[in-house]
Amino acid sequence: MKAKCIVITILFVVIALSMFAQEGHKKVKLPRWVSNKGFWQIESNIHTPDKNIVYFYNNANILVYKENVDGVVFDLRKKRVKMRLKKALESAILAWNRDHMFQNNQQWITMLFK
Repeated sequence: MKAKCIVITILFVVIALSMFAQEGHKKVKLPRWVSNKGFWQIESNIHTPDKNIVYFYNNANILVYKENVDGVVFDLRKKRVKMRLKKALESAILAWNRDHMFQNNQQWITMLFK
């Protein structure tokens, strides 16, 4: 009988603590280079780091733009690089929302990085 009471008490305390822990969540602040309109993805190769393919997707995971970028090595540790990719992403999504047509190799990224 005592063991049942102890187990029930411990179970009640665990449930109560988990309920209080969920109330304390704060809103996470995203970095400035993260767009709320979509996301980008870079495909590259370690043997040829200056040949990349950049894909831009909207929030519905629809590919809106693709560009082959030659002669540029993306250092994704730098904030400036990520901010330029964000700028190109938002212009690609703006064009997608206007036309609803997939764009390919319009040289938007190449112009930003050269």
